[in-house]
Amino acid sequence: MNKQLTIRGLDASLDTHLRAEAQRRRLSLNRTVLQLLRESIGLETVPPSTETAEAQDCSTDLDHLAGTWPPAEADALNRALKSMRHRVPRLC
Repeated sequence: MNKQLTIRGLDASLDTHLRAEAQRRRLSLNRTVLQLLRESIGLETVPPSTETAEAQDCSTDLDHLAGTWPPAEADALNRALKSMRHRVPRLC
């Protein structure tokens, strides 16, 4: 069974650097933190490039897409989807 850990007291700088590292590695934030912890205590070696991190586990194949939509593109998609939605008239 996997354990969970809550980390308190992250300052803005550490949060920014962790998120940048996750993006560089093309992994989720959680997976990046786990890798960094393993690397720091010698359980895992530092990946030489993002290519090896991306190919490391097939379950990370979509991690690089998480949170990558620029606001303008997200707004455009929402507008397009809104125009496709329609209300069903009341039957009673």
